[in-house]
Amino acid sequence: MPNELRKHLLDKFQAHLSIEFESYCTLHGQEQTSHGLITFLIDRDLLQKDAIQQYAVLKEIEQLTEQGAGNKTQVVGIVSHRFNISERTVWNILKRQEKK
Repeated sequence: MPNELRKHLLDKFQAHLSIEFESYCTLHGQEQTSHGLITFLIDRDLLQKDAIQQYAVLKEIEQLTEQGAGNKTQVVGIVSHRFNISERTVWNILKRQEKK
């Protein structure tokens, strides 16, 4: 897809999303905040569950590693427990990230 078409598509997406989010907030009497926008995107299925899970897991691992919470295996165990997902799922997320 040529860059100008991609740019046009993204501009239209953003414009439509802004209008719909503004209407949503007005309807529900909510202030337009970044937290509200994220909830709105999730409610509209515009953010995939896998993307949300991967982002949260990777950021949590990064934070725990910086805090010195243990070696990689221990950190994986902590994250697995926190998010109620299997250690294998956490390892797979790490593996996919390393391939990128």
